[in-house]
Amino acid sequence: MKIVLPTENYLYYLFQYYSRFFRNLLFPKFSRTRAHQSFPPSYTGIYSFTDKTINRWYRLFELDRKHAPWINFPYFCPATIILFFELLSDLNIRFKDMLFARWNIHRVSPGVRFLAHKQYQISITASALKALTKTSIILCCTTEIKDPHSNESIAHATSFFKIKNRHNFYKDLLKRYQNQNQNQNLNSPLLSSYSDHLFLGLSQQKATITPTLATHSCDFFIPENMGLKFGRVSGDFSITHTTHFTARLFGFPKAFIQGLCIGSYLIKHITLKLQQPITSLEVYYCNQVYVNQCVRLNFKRSSTQENFYYFEIVDELKRLLVKGSFSTEHLQMTA
Repeated sequence: MKIVLPTENYLYYLFQYYSRFFRNLLFPKFSRTRAHQSFPPSYTGIYSFTDKTINRWYRLFELDRKHAPWINFPYFCPATIILFFELLSDLNIRFKDMLFARWNIHRVSPGVRFLAHKQYQISITASALKALTKTSIILCCTTEIKDPHSNESIAHATSFFKIKNRHNFYKDLLKRYQNQNQNQNLNSPLLSSYSDHLFLGLSQQKATITPTLATHSCDFFIPENMGLKFGRVSGDFSITHTTHFTARLFGFPKAFIQGLCIGSYLIKHITLKLQQPITSLEVYYCNQVYVNQCVRLNFKRSSTQENFYYFEIVDELKRLLVKGSFSTEHLQMTA
């Protein structure tokens, strides 16, 4: 599947996105699973971008590309979203039931930048699914980005989504994953390696990196229209992020950012602060990061692992919004 990014052809991407979005919203039980398709479902796409895409990411996050050319933003985001909608359609999962719980990305070649005018292959698989509580489940999706010509792996990402399971709506899907694991003598290794408590009670957790413990801190402001502006660049047009009105329709007081938008802020501020490229980043989303507010990023160096850090993002009331960890690599970064 060839995927066109919104920064390259905005109208065509809107058609790709909203045709899938409204199909999922209006016809959640309409499955596109083909008889010959393997389970769990997996999709592969090809995408490329020009300098225009890179420049728009830099402008969005108020950076001068000439002075910081080594920052690797997630230019693959729109391609991931389009393929992700295909997975949801195959699994009959309703987009409105989902919230980002955790995201991890690992750069296989951290010193290598994503380049314009080059093709990339992206694959996404709905790798695992299990019950979290009586009314929620966790879906794990794995993503790999490759050079389609050399078949060299460039980056791996794993995303965890918490899904509302009202009235046991997804019982058949859960059973199918359980049968798949039993047939292959597996126990969802991607999920079994993460204890349930890592996903439970995230919204009640407290910040632990105090100003005295933090080795680095920085404040940044989330603009009023950040959700919409990020959507135009990243392709994430989730209606809980774009306008206050549509966010209220889903029970939120106003629009918020999440997912790869938060990840992009982290990539920007951590890379600039440490002057080192990020090799891996793990993010837990504890509470919604609402727009039109100032937040603080605190991070501290691990006492046991070299080039490894823990971080937290808190609002002005010190409420924990996001937490996680990251690692860096000592590379000489020049313009």
